[in-house]
Amino acid sequence: MATYLGWPTLLLAFSTLFRTIASREGLRIIEDVTPNSMHSFITSQHSLILIYDEINAEYHSALFEMQKLLKADLTFLEDCRYGKLQSQTFGDKYGVKVIPALVFFRQKSPIVYDGNTIDAGDVAEWLEAAQKEAMKVLNENNFEHLTQASTGATTGDWLVLFYKPGCGLIAMATMEAVAVRMHHTLNIAKIQMNSNPKLVERFKIKKCPSIIYFRHGKLFRYDPEQFDVKSMKVFVESWHRNVKAEIVPIEPSAFDILTDYIVQKLKESDHHTKVYIILPTILLLTLTMLLLCVFCCRKQATYDKHKFH
Repeated sequence: MATYLGWPTLLLAFSTLFRTIASREGLRIIEDVTPNSMHSFITSQHSLILIYDEINAEYHSALFEMQKLLKADLTFLEDCRYGKLQSQTFGDKYGVKVIPALVFFRQKSPIVYDGNTIDAGDVAEWLEAAQKEAMKVLNENNFEHLTQASTGATTGDWLVLFYKPGCGLIAMATMEAVAVRMHHTLNIAKIQMNSNPKLVERFKIKKCPSIIYFRHGKLFRYDPEQFDVKSMKVFVESWHRNVKAEIVPIEPSAFDILTDYIVQKLKESDHHTKVYIILPTILLLTLTMLLLCVFCCRKQATYDKHKFH
């Protein structure tokens, strides 16, 4: 009995020793990953994981291609860890439709490989592009400057994801994959909804995640719940023509923001507050703005008079 119980311990010791030696010698191996060890595994700079369900011919073929990647010794991924995880649940978590599948983690951000089959050559090219962050980060300060969405989008077309922490993981992984394939012809970006409420209000975002395609001063909402690379590529290339086009709303001015604020306060206030506080404030602000307009007009008229005499 003692000998029988000792074998698992001995095998584990040999396995640990081998991994330690391989690590010290710079040798890379395909590690076995479990759901419990997944979090610690992807904490490295880059990680590539083969997700599978059953050990069958497809699994062995995918594993063989992955081993070819290791032998290729890709210099741009010298720090990459390779692993395999038997779990359909984790495949669903990242929007994987068919397994076995490859998921690449760039600083914990998942990107699903979208090739028809797992081929070492194509995966190598895909990884070279995937290691570089292609998704831009937009916010209320840089949105209009970078996209020029309301003025004709001279910076090109934009596919933008609106998301929240803990919401939109599948959409994010898919958008990352789209960015890898289409970053030369399409701008891919993300907007954190909690940090940018003005953009959420401006574009009438009602759900999370939401995706909008900006093209030639118009916007098209991606409504299908299918967050996969093929569907998004088809939407951008042609299917958006079947969706109602909306004019991109212009960036609200300071006066628009002030007006909206006053209206909101009026809705929230009781009758006494409206009569004695808010309404007099509105009248005072209106009078101030009128005086400023008169002052500016008179100043311009004086300038023009001196200029031409």
